[in-house]
Amino acid sequence: MRVRSLFAAALTGTLVALAAPAANAAVVKPGPDPAVPASCYVGTRGYTTKGVALWYKYADGAASSTQSYVEKPLPFTPIANQNLGAAGDETTFVNTDVVVAPDGTVDQLQRNGKLVNGTWTSTWTLRAITTGWKDTAWISYGYPYLYRRTSQQLLRYRVSHGPTGEVSLSGPVVQPGNWTTVATMAISRSVRDATGTAIADRAIVTDTIGTMRELTIPYNLGKTTSVTLKASGFAGLRSLSVGTCNGTFDQRALLGINALGQARVWYDPNANDGNGSDIVGGTTIVATGWTARTYSQ
Repeated sequence: MRVRSLFAAALTGTLVALAAPAANAAVVKPGPDPAVPASCYVGTRGYTTKGVALWYKYADGAASSTQSYVEKPLPFTPIANQNLGAAGDETTFVNTDVVVAPDGTVDQLQRNGKLVNGTWTSTWTLRAITTGWKDTAWISYGYPYLYRRTSQQLLRYRVSHGPTGEVSLSGPVVQPGNWTTVATMAISRSVRDATGTAIADRAIVTDTIGTMRELTIPYNLGKTTSVTLKASGFAGLRSLSVGTCNGTFDQRALLGINALGQARVWYDPNANDGNGSDIVGGTTIVATGWTARTYSQ
């Protein structure tokens, strides 16, 4: 099971104003997707051009956009962002992300937050892990591996944590296959053998041509296998994130945000069957104006 940062469900903040449409533009009125149950929750991190952290989510049948925390903005907008894990209770939390700065520096972003008079406040620190990642389309994490897609290939790094929580990355290995058309990727779970040992990652990806596929990526660097879940409908997405329904990842919600800042959601009643024929939704724009840079989670 993946450790996911879902504290944003309880966070409060400033609602992001939607930009007014041009006078000659068709007005898109967002609303709930009737195919997606109200029990579903899915969200993703966004950063504005001023480094302000936002949380975009679909929960209880409605889309919302809030400022994640009351905190100082980051000094940059990450070109890639991935949560590694979080812990906390009703009044405090600790959250660890890997972020890639526009100059290619890879940082550990550590947040420490607390609830003060009903508002989540946070302080953060940045610690450089490595450099040279300017050529990064996206990163995706499935314990213990961090995947990085460059313009040419997919690289895999093993993530380690030091005694005080400091993150380090192993040297990269090249994941075989053609990854240049994979626009988004979110790890959904591990695949285990008969002994319970994790042997592969299961990932949801979207391609530039608009397909959504489920991949099985073996740890032994063998051939990645692919199943097409949907043949079309996913072109132009800049992020696709995986969430829960009825409190379990056996059912899942998917949140896709395109380059225009329009969001759609889908519902998969059986996340483990490798079959996309039962996936519904995606016909309704549930939000507009989500123009901050977003990242698959």
